[in-house]
Amino acid sequence: MILAGKTILVTRRAEQSGPLIERLEQLGATVISFPVITITEPGSWTECDEALGNLREYDGILLTSANAVQALFRRAVEIGVPLKELRHAQVVGVGPATRRAVEEEGITPVAGPEFGSADTMANHLIAGGVAGKRFLFPCSDIAREEIPGRLREAGAEVERVVVYRTVTPPEDRAEHVRGLFKRGGVDVLIFASPSAVHNFVELMGTELMRETPVTPIVAAIGPTTAEAVRKHGLSPHVVAGAPDAASFVRALVAYDTYRVPE
Repeated sequence: MILAGKTILVTRRAEQSGPLIERLEQLGATVISFPVITITEPGSWTECDEALGNLREYDGILLTSANAVQALFRRAVEIGVPLKELRHAQVVGVGPATRRAVEEEGITPVAGPEFGSADTMANHLIAGGVAGKRFLFPCSDIAREEIPGRLREAGAEVERVVVYRTVTPPEDRAEHVRGLFKRGGVDVLIFASPSAVHNFVELMGTELMRETPVTPIVAAIGPTTAEAVRKHGLSPHVVAGAPDAASFVRALVAYDTYRVPE
């Protein structure tokens, strides 16, 4: 099998990485699930609740992760905001996982090109004209300001509301993985979000990559995550063409097949 003998570390939350892990294992890889993100509630729901209570004032809702979708809709249910209020605004989602999460809540996201990154979402919205419009941006506590910044520059008003926090797992969970790296036991390191990159570096440190006798292939699910990898001093060897499991695996197999051995 193509990936036989490869040990692949997946840093995504287990409930979100099932299809990816299944495909990697079908190709012969040994997959270690090491989620570096724990999702918790924001410190306060005040801003979110105010936004949910005034949804008709927004022209669009910008969603860049399935976590944001689930947190926003769950909170709406908790405080009694009906789905029809969410349908009033245009709901725009980045990536197939986010769009699926929106659809599972009974909402149809805005039709248009497949937004594979925050940059393509911003380009599409700006091309259609955003001056004078108001958008709600539900996100994590460490979400990038790329979309809000670009839309504001184009004349829009964007309200950033934290609906979940990403927390680094306890230190004791990292010891086994550290040992694997130091023994050269990790061939591929997979990141599926900038948050995962940030938390991995916070938990493990970048020096770990220099200590391992075998330099792992670093794979990113898309350009935004790849940029986060670079900002933390690492090199993304593989960047998926689209943010889904199939594209991720194709890119990884192609790289491993054609790269020149070190």
